[in-house]
Amino acid sequence: MMLTNTVTYYVRLCKVHNFQIENIDFLCDSFGANQDGLHFGGDVRHGKVKNIRALSYGQTNDDMIALNADDSIERVENLDLCRDTIEDITFENIFTESCHTIIRMLSLTPEIKNIRFKNVFSGFRCYAINADAARYCRTPLFNESDYPNGVGKISDIHIENFTCYPVLSAPEGFLAEQSRFPVKP
Repeated sequence: MMLTNTVTYYVRLCKVHNFQIENIDFLCDSFGANQDGLHFGGDVRHGKVKNIRALSYGQTNDDMIALNADDSIERVENLDLCRDTIEDITFENIFTESCHTIIRMLSLTPEIKNIRFKNVFSGFRCYAINADAARYCRTPLFNESDYPNGVGKISDIHIENFTCYPVLSAPEGFLAEQSRFPVKP
């Protein structure tokens, strides 16, 4: 399947169990905020994901793979998501030349556990792997003072054959489009 010209997430899922996702390509000729490739919300368990590619240079313009056990479920694009555990998922054969972030794991209190990544080849403009609990997102999820011992329950993450490299140049048309969506450093 080829998904094209998304406004925000290419694919967004939550509350799925015992699933298999294969052979999805992302193609887009413009840049927007929140252009995640595969965005998983809470209550996602026992899955296999294989052969996921961003074919457009500069895509995905956010997270290629987002595992968001916690998320800002008050935002319009997330109204039907939930906060819950993400576990027992294998990702294999992931490709993009220039995404914002290859893998995001976002947890405050629900767990993200027993996740496998194999054969990932990707360029990234910001992070190879981001586990910052959305500290720098447009919609913060928590106040640091409310969690003096930190946040996040991420465990049993295995990565095999992971090739990543920083991309220092922005894709054509990127800067003009990005100015509409300022990002905090």
